[in-house]
Amino acid sequence: MTIRIKARMAMAMTALAFSGLAHASTAYTLQWLPGLTSPLGSAQGINNAGQVVGYSYTPSFELQAAVWNDGTATALDSLGGTFGRARAVNNAGQVIGDLGSRATIWNNGVATVLDTLGGNFSTARGINDAGQVVGAIDSRAAIWNNGTATDLGTLGGSFSAAVAISPAGQVVGASSISGDTASRATAWINGKAIDLGTLGGGSSSAAAVNNVGQVVGGSNIAGDAGWHATMWHNGTATDLGTLGGTLSYANGINNAGQVVGYSLAADGNGYATIWINGTAIDLNSFLSAAQRADGASLLEAHAINDAGQVVGYGLNNGVQTAFLLSPVPEPQTYALMLLGLGAMAFVRRQRQAKV
Repeated sequence: MTIRIKARMAMAMTALAFSGLAHASTAYTLQWLPGLTSPLGSAQGINNAGQVVGYSYTPSFELQAAVWNDGTATALDSLGGTFGRARAVNNAGQVIGDLGSRATIWNNGVATVLDTLGGNFSTARGINDAGQVVGAIDSRAAIWNNGTATDLGTLGGSFSAAVAISPAGQVVGASSISGDTASRATAWINGKAIDLGTLGGGSSSAAAVNNVGQVVGGSNIAGDAGWHATMWHNGTATDLGTLGGTLSYANGINNAGQVVGYSLAADGNGYATIWINGTAIDLNSFLSAAQRADGASLLEAHAINDAGQVVGYGLNNGVQTAFLLSPVPEPQTYALMLLGLGAMAFVRRQRQAKV
């Protein structure tokens, strides 16, 4: 019994430390992720191993689906086409996105086009660790299980699109309501489309969901006077606010509840943004004075992993380039993590000694 209690304490200490890696950072390191054949590109997704996916522009401005490992870009199989875009990657390293006008999944870099149910156009937007893929076929939200597509339906209107899926299979995106008079943030649970509501305006849209069912995206505020980043949880929509402008949108959320996206500031310009405990922070504020002097500007954040690493795109010497921001933990966070890992090692040795 004593060993079990110690093991639980050690696990709790280690989990707290790793959570602290996402919360206790006071600084970030910036890494630009150059494309395949030119600096141009955009990072769209990141998994907990730090694999980054997105796309790179060729000199003739065609798109190539790409994956970055340790900052080095590798082209994903294009099946002979000239247009490819990777959008998300799960913790098993499966990548999803589009080749031409077809939803695609890459396993170990090899592309497979997904079922289209006879439609003319499809797109893949999200994948969970079980390998379930979501997106749209023509103008309807769809889910692919083992490569087989299912139409998820709408909120009564004629179009819908799914963009993310949780480990538990909760799908989120947007759907038009009856009469197609507005589009609403939507969750599909057990095959049923649920209207998540708005911040008092007419329309809303969901972009990401985490393990505990927190959904983020954006919504019109009352009177449709602006569009604000929004979190939905337990039936409540929360306005995440902006950097001082009238527009913001949340693109991603991790399991610690950190949210990333973009926002207009009071100066009318848009900046990559992180929301921590409901407060909007310009990610450019974490750049060094030298980086800012060199003209570095982070324009939009697309995803964040559980270590707090953020990916998106910005301007590097005036060129749109993918970026990776990695948090630098405070020393006490490292100390707690090492203490927890040491405690777990001690517990393992005690167990072995009793065998």
